[in-house]
Amino acid sequence: MIVIASEGTKFMDVVFKMVGTGSSDSDTMFNTGAAIVSASGAFLIDCGFTIKSALNTCGIGFDNISGIFISHVHGDHVFGLERVGYEYLFRLQRKVPLYLKREIYDELWHQTLKGSMGRIGEGDATLEDFFDVRFIEQNQFSFEGVNYEVFEVAHTPGKPCYGICINKKILYTADTLAIPDIVKQYDYDFCFHDVSLHEGNPVHANLSSLLDYPDNVKQKILLMSYGDDWLSFEGVVTEHFMGFAKQGMSIEL
Repeated sequence: MIVIASEGTKFMDVVFKMVGTGSSDSDTMFNTGAAIVSASGAFLIDCGFTIKSALNTCGIGFDNISGIFISHVHGDHVFGLERVGYEYLFRLQRKVPLYLKREIYDELWHQTLKGSMGRIGEGDATLEDFFDVRFIEQNQFSFEGVNYEVFEVAHTPGKPCYGICINKKILYTADTLAIPDIVKQYDYDFCFHDVSLHEGNPVHANLSSLLDYPDNVKQKILLMSYGDDWLSFEGVVTEHFMGFAKQGMSIEL
């Protein structure tokens, strides 16, 4: 059974939960990201700089992270790894499994995190000192009974970015331009799709480009990573799509 619930609803089963839906410059919403929540904790899809407040606000709790998947290297998707890495290593004294494609490893560590995490009291440090790094092979992996399929999307030129399909029920695009061939390729009940509500964005799917998707696809789409003025677009979005993804909403897996 699939259930959509608002923030604060309690589930006994495994659920997909939106912990943030805002664009990188949002002043009223947390960074876009999600979590697969079960009795053993929360497996995060991305880890932006607002992750600690987001997890505490939505009722998951920052200390309950069981694993993390990273889609690509932008601050609103990875800067929270510094906070997770330090607190889990020194305060909670455990390493969180970190799933990523090999293609983003050097950019994530050597070009992004190493400057602030590359040296600790004990000396030089690596990403593996903070996390249990697990490379995704053949674009699929399983974690705590949930199956994931990974696919490349079209975001910033020259910067690898990956969406993820969860248990053949949820397609999560991460940041991307319109990808009609991909969204038609997978089986799913819900598609959480990146959007730019204003025209002319060169690296995010403009709303007009998503209106060209087939009707049967649009009826499954919940838009995410939108700006603070989203209410101005609610009419057209609810007319053509399932609607806006909302922070705290959950779907039972």
